[in-house]
Amino acid sequence: MTRNKEFMRVAYVALAPFISGSERSLQTILCHCELVNIKPILITHLGSPLADWATKHGIENYTCDLTVTGFSEPMKWVKTNWQLFKIFRRHNVQIIHSNQLWSYPAVASIAKWMKLLRVCHFRDPVNKHCNWWLKSGLDLAIGVSRHTSDQLVQSINPGLIGNIETIINPVSIGATIDSEEKARLTRSSRAKFGLKPCYFTFGFIGQIAEVKGFDLLIESLSIISNKRWQLLVAGKDPLDGQPY
Repeated sequence: MTRNKEFMRVAYVALAPFISGSERSLQTILCHCELVNIKPILITHLGSPLADWATKHGIENYTCDLTVTGFSEPMKWVKTNWQLFKIFRRHNVQIIHSNQLWSYPAVASIAKWMKLLRVCHFRDPVNKHCNWWLKSGLDLAIGVSRHTSDQLVQSINPGLIGNIETIINPVSIGATIDSEEKARLTRSSRAKFGLKPCYFTFGFIGQIAEVKGFDLLIESLSIISNKRWQLLVAGKDPLDGQPY
């Protein structure tokens, strides 16, 4: 008789009303959970496109209001916590994983009350203001780079975080491209974007926003002694009117 595989139950929480880099990273994590014996449950804010994505990929998911706090709208806060309590208890959730700091307060209190392990991903710059979001404490903080983890050590008040780990964002690698196809794609891309074949090409992929450090990249490239380089940018300013 085959013994049933024991799964760890983890509830992943995402507040963003869109799918951007952080959410794509979460999608990759969710698609590979069962390879490491994790049974994921996704909890999103009302109207999030992540909910439709999860349904299409067979991932159990729920939506609720993740923006309220006990101070601003106490009745809505109680309703959200009651909804979360029922979800966590129904699925025997063991770990709460907030995909970003901004969604953590919505689940922190009920997770602490239920004695669940609390994990939060830090994907944005960390400073002293982050302490407000962590008033309920945290068992594990995950920094997406050593720089982010160092910022956590320097900025977060002692005792608020149990442990800090650095985990680089995962990516899904497609099928291997053979050398001939790679050469063809390289030639066509250079022609399409007007790239000089003898220059070293740097690539930037992401939002053209101050938080991404695009200005620092330009500044760093400008001091390279060898000027035979070019920069290819794939991204846009996400704000209306693209002011940046």
